Amino acid sequence: MAGGAAARAEFRRLWSEHRVKDKGHGRYLYRHPLVGEPELAYETLRLPDHPGLALGVHTADEDSASHTALRLLTTWADQETPAG
Repeated sequence: MAGGAAARAEFRRLWSEHRVKDKGHGRYLYRHPLVGEPELAYETLRLPDHPGLALGVHTADEDSASHTALRLLTTWADQETPAG
């Protein structure tokens, strides 16, 4: 599987660059195969008594295409959740 090997090589190259940022907030463009590229704002909330723990929150601007994409994803998730 040549494509898989190439993807793994690319991942190793990117990982070795280790461009990890510790940002508390910002915007991020996601690529999703079903809903396209929603742009979400994010906040990372750190717990003062537990510095190794964080809560990440992603939101979309109300009435935006990104908001519509997230709502569509939640309706699909609701349909696939088994009744229990």
